[in-house]
Formats: sequence, C-alpha cells, structure tokens
Amino acid sequence: MTQPIFHKNERRFKCQPGCGECCRGSPGYVWVNSEEARRIAQFLNIMPEEFESRFLRSVNERRSLVERRTGECIFLDEHRCQIYSQRPLQYQMYPFWPEIINDPKCLGQETMSCPGINQGRLYSFQDIERLLERVNQYRQSLAWFSSSS
Repeated sequence: MTQPIFHKNERRFKCQPGCGECCRGSPGYVWVNSEEARRIAQFLNIMPEEFESRFLRSVNERRSLVERRTGECIFLDEHRCQIYSQRPLQYQMYPFWPEIINDPKCLGQETMSCPGINQGRLYSFQDIERLLERVNQYRQSLAWFSSSS
C-alpha cells in the first residue's frame, strides 16, 4: 500500500532559535547512526566509546540518544540544543518526516506545537520529495556498526 501524498502543496519551515519544542515532551527516539555518533563525540571532545556509553541507548540493534526522565533530549539546555551544529539528521529533517508531512492531522498537531512551521524558507513539492527520500535513505542507515568495525 502506498502512502498518500499530502505534501503536494509547498510548505514553509525555519527552525526557531531557542524553541526546543521538538526536543521535549513525550518519550521517543532520536536515532543516531555510527557516523553521527563519531561526529558528535568529536564535537564534544570525547572518545566515541564514551559518547556511546553516556549518551546512547540500544533499541533493537539501533541507537537512540538517551532522554531525561521528563522526555527531554539529554542535549537540551535552557531551550537550546548543545549539539545543534552536529545534531543527528533526524532532527535536521524535522518536520519533513513522512509520518508528519503525509498526514493532515499529524501536520496540524505539529503546526500547533512548532513555531517554525509556516515560517521562513518555502519548500516546493520537489524539495519535499527530495527531503522525504533523504529521510528514507537515512532510516536505512541506522543499523548500528560498532566503532571497531
């Protein structure tokens, strides 16, 4: 069954500095592939093994950032992401996830909570198609490969 295409319209989006809405709330997963883990560890000036043990949890052979008990991302501090320049692609691609952009109800809910939706850059249908393809490719890259492989 093919997913309905709700994103035929153009959409505007620009992440709003200091917002942090997508980084808190109910528990979830922020997937991290091995390359992202190495890059974030380097940014934090720690060894990849330390980054993995302190900041990642294993979920069905994939890795996700740990969260605080409140559901906030471990890297959210005072409504600001401490690793924003190195954040995982999952965060970079928000709100252009298939489950959001192809579902009018879900997009409506996200629009209510995210002040960046309907702001900033205008993304064409073709732009959104490319972003959705990039999300799908990224999701396929999430099988974890240890630093030693």
